[in-house]
Amino acid sequence: MKKGFICSLDDFGAGYSSLNLLKNLSIDIVKLDIMFFRKSNDIRRERIVISNIINMAKELHIKTIAEGVEFTETVDFLKSAGCDIIQGYVFARPMPLEDFERLLSEKTSLSPTDENKAVNICTEKL
Repeated sequence: MKKGFICSLDDFGAGYSSLNLLKNLSIDIVKLDIMFFRKSNDIRRERIVISNIINMAKELHIKTIAEGVEFTETVDFLKSAGCDIIQGYVFARPMPLEDFERLLSEKTSLSPTDENKAVNICTEKL
């Protein structure tokens, strides 16, 4: 963080993003693109790539966010790989603010295995 701003690189792994950006830009957060978490032909290779991106980000003191996660197995893998924040439908679909506030007031522990697929809440400041 410089001068009070947090800088993130969105959709990493898609489009124009590349490893050069991690080398050359002073960023605080890298958001792993949803395409990393779609079904692939070789889950082993997929996980090797994702794990190494997360490890490289940690060595560069960059936080990681996984976007578009839809399966509990993926959440388990990302947790074990050290991903900082996990977002996606595995927790909840988009909802009106009132429903979200109600959900927060009713739940003390939120996880993807909860009956109502509760929202992932990040209480730690990035």
